[in-house]
Amino acid sequence: MEVMGVAEHELFLKEKKQIDELLEQGYRIQSVEESWFGTKVKFQLPNKLAEEKELLLRNPNARKYIGSCLIKQKRMIFLQKEQHPGVKEAY
Repeated sequence: MEVMGVAEHELFLKEKKQIDELLEQGYRIQSVEESWFGTKVKFQLPNKLAEEKELLLRNPNARKYIGSCLIKQKRMIFLQKEQHPGVKEAY
């Protein structure tokens, strides 16, 4: 079992909150880039190319969390396409 320090857990909660707030505002995950410094995640509002935000996730658990959010987003898009064939994605 992985043991996390208090400061590390607080960083996770902060980064998770930032992710959740952007997703709640309607942003979608546009791209994810891994590096030694963290994970750079670009978010974009559908149909608004200029509306882009970027986060650098440093906490390993936040990096895992964005992966699960991306899977959930892809699943939702797939289900929407099944329900409405012929309708293109927002971007």
